[in-house]
Amino acid sequence: MSHDVERLVTLARWDWPLEHITAHIETIMSGSIEELVAVAPPRPSDFRNLRVLPWVRCCMTNFARGTFEVEMTPGKAELDGSIGRFDFSKTFRGDFAGVGVGLMLSGGDPPSGSAGYVAMETVQGRLEGREGGFALQQFGTLRDGSQTMQYKVVPGSGSGDLKGMTGNLHLRVDGDGTHHYDLEYQV
Repeated sequence: MSHDVERLVTLARWDWPLEHITAHIETIMSGSIEELVAVAPPRPSDFRNLRVLPWVRCCMTNFARGTFEVEMTPGKAELDGSIGRFDFSKTFRGDFAGVGVGLMLSGGDPPSGSAGYVAMETVQGRLEGREGGFALQQFGTLRDGSQTMQYKVVPGSGSGDLKGMTGNLHLRVDGDGTHHYDLEYQV
């Protein structure tokens, strides 16, 4: 299943309340996937207290949303100056509240609309009542001004109550620079 189809299935528009569909019909009919993610109604994600079917919790996809602030610090260029390096720190708010630190490497020519980057970061905090940490892996490209990005939870990186965590993070940046995350995950 393609990444875009996976995201659309996860949004489960067929489950949205009628009032919500009516309020966002223009976005549903012609919006991008990021715009759909932005207007999606909150999804129930607290299945930790289920006692009837405890095995369900291991296989369910949970959803967490919020914002984060990022501080980027340019580092020394790598590979004779052809690769840019940035260290960064983040503060997350919302369903995941915590902090993160990471390293980004980039190349290409961003002013011309063509570039790429990879990044690794580790985060620690509280995810919907669970304390722990995990690593995120990013891969992004900019081609002819159009951007694509993948943001994944690194397999085997979960610690504490988040041990065994897998998932994908979707990022949206508002015009005012506010960074929003939508995290789909399993623990």
